[in-house]
Amino acid sequence: KDTITHTYSHSGTYTVTAIAYSGCGVDSITRQVNVTTGIASIVIDKTNLYPNPVRSSVNLEVSGSALIGLVYANGATVWEQPVQVNQPGTYVFDMSRYASALYYFIVQYTNGKTDLIKVVKE
Repeated sequence: KDTITHTYSHSGTYTVTAIAYSGCGVDSITRQVNVTTGIASIVIDKTNLYPNPVRSSVNLEVSGSALIGLVYANGATVWEQPVQVNQPGTYVFDMSRYASALYYFIVQYTNGKTDLIKVVKE
């Protein structure tokens, strides 16, 4: 998954088109985006995970209040109850008891943003 970024200097509504080229041809997607510049626009919920791959404990950095869950790559739930975090910080999760496999952390921020972070358990 690639991320496209662009910095706007003025607030407003913009039409954005992303174009992808490959050996199979060209594809594009167009969306309207509303941009608000200023201090409020730079406070963005963001999730980081390390180390990856992991052998025992994994560190999950969250930037705000969020619900955290863990699922197998096939979508099956690993944790029955998601973890609620109420502030930014680094949370350490012991994965030593889980089998070697591909997992995903699901981080649902209270602003509606959801991050899906792939982690490989060795």
